[in-house]
Amino acid sequence: MNDRDITVTVPLIASVLSRTANYFNELAAEVLAHDPDLVPVNTGAPEWLPVAADGDENQPAVAEVPVFVTTETVWDATELDGENRPHDPRIHGRAKNKLSKKPHGWKLQRGMAKDSPALVKQVHAEMAAAGYGPNAQPPAPVAPVPPVAVPPAPVAPVPPVAVPPAPVAPVTPADVMEYMSARTTDLDHGIDFVTAIPSIIAPYGFKTVAEVNDESAAQIYDAFELKWAELTAA
Repeated sequence: MNDRDITVTVPLIASVLSRTANYFNELAAEVLAHDPDLVPVNTGAPEWLPVAADGDENQPAVAEVPVFVTTETVWDATELDGENRPHDPRIHGRAKNKLSKKPHGWKLQRGMAKDSPALVKQVHAEMAAAGYGPNAQPPAPVAPVPPVAVPPAPVAPVPPVAVPPAPVAPVTPADVMEYMSARTTDLDHGIDFVTAIPSIIAPYGFKTVAEVNDESAAQIYDAFELKWAELTAA
């Protein structure tokens, strides 16, 4: 193969590859229309292919073939262009050059505006929704979610503590004797309690108060109280 053959063959191969790449770009736009979560990342042309420089019309351009990866965003917002847009490698040139004419926007990849206008429009719409672009509106502030009041855990009621009644001292024969002595001294009121004593203790088998034992003391004491109430009520 002589120099003339090489001169003819290389541009021909480059032209075929360029057309093939344009076909894939169109296919990529259709894929993006069905699945916008796919993001094309340009891998660039192989190093052995001649790539046309800016303004070189004699050398056919080799379009970059996109490879799709899944991601949320590929923007580089560290620098914005004259249209307030970040750099996006899906549509902008990798060199991150800006146009010399106003509004000095990012340079698009070669052939992007012609071959993939839908992708350019889609990326600009995504940027506008995020607050980037010449006429983009900042996203509406998200209203804070009020904290949910958590009711305190119910406290189980404490059952009342039963307080046992104070023990009552048992009635003894001495208590019966003391009760009788206190009542017999009230003769000034015309109450004759002494006369009633024998009739109270007789049913228990006693003739005198001195015979009262521990077993019968409480019953005789109650009987004395009933008799005294009867006498004082008359």
